[in-house]
Amino acid sequence: MSAFLKFPPNFLWGAAMSGPQSEGWLGKRHENIMDTWYRICRNDFYEGVGPDVASDFLHHFENDFRLMKEIGLNSFRTSIQ
Repeated sequence: MSAFLKFPPNFLWGAAMSGPQSEGWLGKRHENIMDTWYRICRNDFYEGVGPDVASDFLHHFENDFRLMKEIGLNSFRTSIQ
């Protein structure tokens, strides 16, 4: 048995994110559940960092896709709220 595993040529290397990560910043026209939770209970979040800081994919997706391609990812999954 080989000491190294080989992935098939069509193996998908990718990334995924949730709706709150996709949508990003707090204060948009509508709130998702993470925005509401953060607004009401900021102390529940590690060092007070919530959706307003943790992600902003909605406004940076072009650069994020470029970076994913640069590191060799060939698939991506996200959701929206």
